[in-house]
Amino acid sequence: YDFRPWASPKPIAPGADIKAYLRGTIEDEGVEGDIRYGHHVVRAEWSSDRSRWQLRCENGASFECWFLFSCVGYYEYDEAWEPKFEGSELFEAAGGRIVHPQRWPESEDYKGKRVVVIGSGAT
Repeated sequence: YDFRPWASPKPIAPGADIKAYLRGTIEDEGVEGDIRYGHHVVRAEWSSDRSRWQLRCENGASFECWFLFSCVGYYEYDEAWEPKFEGSELFEAAGGRIVHPQRWPESEDYKGKRVVVIGSGAT
């Protein structure tokens, strides 16, 4: 956030560092009571009349809010999503190595190797 710059020197932050950054920001800004965790939103509608989002959750809960942050996606650090690419088995059988960014070995020696990096933008 602009008001709380990221201070880590690491180009790719470990999940624990990201969580600590968010937790510190939440605590410092006093917004813990405004955050709802673990809700599966099944419907979100903007009400022009009320100038608010109206949310319905799978568990029957409903909420109204001025701001809605959709924090979706995978983030099971130990169970990273690994897409399958045609021919990857042949590549590995021939001695190639496929490494997910979450398991990137810092001690890897890349000297003399041809390397391809495919990322989502965050990596």
